[in-house]
Amino acid sequence: MAKGVPAVTARKVRKLLCLHGYTQNATVFRKRTAVFRKDISTHYELEFVTAPHQANVPARTDATNVLSMLSKTLNDGSRNGSSEDTDEQRAWWVASDCGTVYQGLDESLKMLEQVWHSRGPFDGILGFSQGATMAWLLAGYLHRTYRVKLQAEPLSNTDAGAFNTSLDDQSKSASAIPLMVVAVSGFVPKSDHGLALIKDAGEAKIRGLHIIGRSDTWVDPIRSEQLAMMLKSISSSCTSTLLESPLALKTNSQESPNDHQMMTNESNPASPTTTCESNGIDGPIQSILYHDGGYVNLTIKFI
Repeated sequence: MAKGVPAVTARKVRKLLCLHGYTQNATVFRKRTAVFRKDISTHYELEFVTAPHQANVPARTDATNVLSMLSKTLNDGSRNGSSEDTDEQRAWWVASDCGTVYQGLDESLKMLEQVWHSRGPFDGILGFSQGATMAWLLAGYLHRTYRVKLQAEPLSNTDAGAFNTSLDDQSKSASAIPLMVVAVSGFVPKSDHGLALIKDAGEAKIRGLHIIGRSDTWVDPIRSEQLAMMLKSISSSCTSTLLESPLALKTNSQESPNDHQMMTNESNPASPTTTCESNGIDGPIQSILYHDGGYVNLTIKFI
């Protein structure tokens, strides 16, 4: 085992770092996934954190109405997610007018890196919307920083091939980088820095689950597909699974004021269940997701 890689300890409950969407915060995301957390509590523990930046909410009436549906502002956690604030709409980055510069992204990455190491060990990352893209950016960032760390430390009795093996296998098993990323309505970043981090994430061969809303009017489903395909194209050994709602999951369609949200409802009628399999992670994850105008009783099993 490479120097600096901690020993892996068996844990019955796996831990996921959860990243909220644009204009949300940790408290909002936690409350909207209440049933989800209950359903998976036997197998998974969810850790929520609030983004460090204030969201740049457009002043236009139509955009404001959409955002109010996206995120009914509740109590917020502070920058480190440990104390509560009020009426906060947060963002992992704020895009420039041209959309190709992500202001504040580096600050968010450094904050999340600290959370990853101080509150872990984590097994993976779950993100929604902007948080879904941020999940992959963080995965790439963690992989990049871990490579730098390994390269800076002397390795005894090994050659380049052995080094690469230790990086790909041992680092993930030791929770230095995520084993898995679950992305709900993610999208390909437009910034060069973001694209470079996506490339790093793909090279890390992290297993990904992409949940795409076919009627999502906020994040075009094509953008979510492009993210999944980009990651898979970077590394042929990168396992990526797409779940499409409602076509692939055949959800019970219901009227909804908004088709871009991830929330739960205990009064939801019974819905179809599907099983998704991906090498390397055990489950199952049982959840009820409200997304794309319908409820989905979703069972995700990683084997």
